[in-house]
Amino acid sequence: MVQQASTHVHRRIALAIAVATVAAATLVVPARSSAQGNSLGRATSTCENAGGTLTMPGGGVIFECTFPSSINVLDILDSQPLRTLVRICFGPGHGSRFGPVVADNAVDCFEF
Repeated sequence: MVQQASTHVHRRIALAIAVATVAAATLVVPARSSAQGNSLGRATSTCENAGGTLTMPGGGVIFECTFPSSINVLDILDSQPLRTLVRICFGPGHGSRFGPVVADNAVDCFEF
């Protein structure tokens, strides 16, 4: 009888820990999603202010800011908007690399 009570208590403790873990994860995920959404909006407006178009092509690319042929990406690499995109890439974007893609006349933020 004592052993059954002990098993019952252990099960309740395990259940309480599981519920607390799920509750904590539920609270954290929306905060991260919101921060990523805000950073994506900031990246979009920054890219547009620099004259480009922001996309999320996937395939290891978090975001890409592509410029029209009238803007040479190599000429604007040291501009304030691109420095802002670098900070967004390595900060809330969790990127591992950022750099120009000359063939696409763009700058990309790459995943790990």
